[in-house]
Amino acid sequence: MSVSVRQRLDALQVTSTKAFRGMTVVSLAAPAVGPELTLLHGPEARVAERDHDGTIAALYVTNHSHLPLLLLTGELFRGGKQDRAVNLTTLIRPQTTQQVTTSCVERDRWRYVAQLGEHFSGGHTTSPWHLRTAASIRACESRTVRGVADADQEAVWDEISEFLREREVRSLTASLHDAFDRMDMDTALGAWSPAADDVGAMFFLGERLVGLEVFGRPEAWRAAHRRILAGLHLDAPDSERLPSFPAMNLDLLRRMTRHIPLHRVPGQGLGAELTGSDEAVHLAAATVPSDAEGAEDVVHLRIGVVRHPDHSGRRRPIWRRGGHRADVVPPDEADGYPLESYGFEEGVEPDHDPATRVPAAVAQAAAAPPSKAGLVNELDIRIGRSVAALRRPPTGRINGWFLAVPISDYEKLLVGVRSVARLPPLPHALGGRLALWLGSDEESVRWIRGALLELGVPPDRTAKGDSRSVMLNRLPTWLEVCQRTERGVHLRLTPEEREPPRSA
Repeated sequence: MSVSVRQRLDALQVTSTKAFRGMTVVSLAAPAVGPELTLLHGPEARVAERDHDGTIAALYVTNHSHLPLLLLTGELFRGGKQDRAVNLTTLIRPQTTQQVTTSCVERDRWRYVAQLGEHFSGGHTTSPWHLRTAASIRACESRTVRGVADADQEAVWDEISEFLREREVRSLTASLHDAFDRMDMDTALGAWSPAADDVGAMFFLGERLVGLEVFGRPEAWRAAHRRILAGLHLDAPDSERLPSFPAMNLDLLRRMTRHIPLHRVPGQGLGAELTGSDEAVHLAAATVPSDAEGAEDVVHLRIGVVRHPDHSGRRRPIWRRGGHRADVVPPDEADGYPLESYGFEEGVEPDHDPATRVPAAVAQAAAAPPSKAGLVNELDIRIGRSVAALRRPPTGRINGWFLAVPISDYEKLLVGVRSVARLPPLPHALGGRLALWLGSDEESVRWIRGALLELGVPPDRTAKGDSRSVMLNRLPTWLEVCQRTERGVHLRLTPEEREPPRSA
């Protein structure tokens, strides 16, 4: 990853959390970098067709401002011969006209209409979050390979048609804007606005982490936040469930993007574009040269959490650590599945009370007030890495290679760790008492066990095995099989371990 992008991610601090009807915005602050920018609004920019006949794939934008104009990926324009969306974040020089690559978001119109005229209005909304991510991935790949930011027009139309159908939006011209016309953003957001030092936010739909978007300077985020949240709001579920421990998810995004190779291409206007993807996330950044020789500043960064099908047909990302490909199931924040889709096999209940699932040290850390900078390092480690205390596994059934450690031992490890880099991938929780890692083969869990032993977990407090083999006959005395089916096994602590004898 580019040093500038990594530095920008590392500089982010969680400042506050706000929920809006199924979506949650976790505000992020960081020092301001890069030049002042203006965003599309009012008379400072003019958007028009290339000529009277027009072309789907491009618009011309004139920046009348004395500041660079920032156009965001997925930003929507209404008017002209049909409504369009920007394919790739673009910086336009002051007092300059720039061609910008676009996609049509109104399939069944190619004509001027009296109420819209030949020019465009914009600066109000971006596409729904998942459509922005999908189009950005295609545009970035096309830009890297062919030099043209093509988001695949047919794919864009198909995605919009499906989006309108699912939300029962009737549109005579199959326009994405018709979905926004039914939305009251003033009611959804109320009087909320970012704090003075905020430069962006991390976003959740229900409990599902979908990504983050940050800018170089706070004033850019204040100008852009409503149009971004408008697109996010269209994707929001009818759920009031809130995410747990946002700082944990911010660190998760840092770790998920750390080893992604980024491709650099010249920007369509100012600066450069850095883009990269793997099975888990898609990252796109716009940069400009800084005052330091050879250095650059990130003026816009967007990370979208994506999913991919694995051999089982379930969609989840692959976790990477230290350059190795470890087919280990990451925590729920990474794979983006709603908790309702998880659970134990019918007839098998979790052996814990949800109200007491969080270990004492983690609950104590969560209750402590954060520092002025967000969360101090010790609390961040104890909360951010203790996902075992907060999440269930993708299924209560184990089918394949696994590594289990009592949560009490995992908790002791977290309290003593001071280096984030030394921690293994984040586990799931099984029954509220087992920290669990799942892998596709022995090698994928062997190195995790080695990392735990290195950090001080006693060897006899780890259980590594394959649920499909006789290795289950050699489980440690603190672990037992509570049920075995054709589809896998259920493990739990022994009664003595679950309820240790009380001292007199």
